Amino acid sequence: MLDDSEIDFFFRTYIEGWMLKSLRYCACVTDENLSFVVAASVFNAVDFLSLLWEPKRKPDKDRFEGCLIKFFKPKYKAKNLYDHYRSGLNHEYFPKQGSAVAWNKPEAHLQLENGALCLNAQDLVADLAEAFGNYRKELQSEEYLRNNFEIRAKQLGWVLKPGVLAVSAEPNNSSSAPYSPGR
Repeated sequence: MLDDSEIDFFFRTYIEGWMLKSLRYCACVTDENLSFVVAASVFNAVDFLSLLWEPKRKPDKDRFEGCLIKFFKPKYKAKNLYDHYRSGLNHEYFPKQGSAVAWNKPEAHLQLENGALCLNAQDLVADLAEAFGNYRKELQSEEYLRNNFEIRAKQLGWVLKPGVLAVSAEPNNSSSAPYSPGR
């Protein structure tokens, strides 16, 4: 069983240090409209969170939507985000018809705009950070979540020791060196 220091290291290094830091930079630091890039990355991160939560659950859509219900604000329920946003952005670069992603327009978030459900990129990042926080709180007290976290860590070959900033690579395979922000 993983201990608290390994889990803390994972969240500090990979979630806060890499994932959320990069997303916040894209969503909040630059003036460029990166709405599709941010939204696609957020939905990839939701897929990742859903696999931490339920690494064996299939199909992907059920796991994704269950994760939204479990860890995100109630306003995300029943919005068909998997079909309209996650699949559209990840497979075709564009959200599906009847969907929109706004840039710096918080009043439009999860609202209908000209008949299309609109998401605001900056709100997506903030809500993702909150969802990871909700997951982490439950991870501290729920044994099934700790077991699932450990299953996923083993599936991916993670190194969760302080001082080791890498996902383990196959021996003698330098081409699989991990990404490290700030390099």
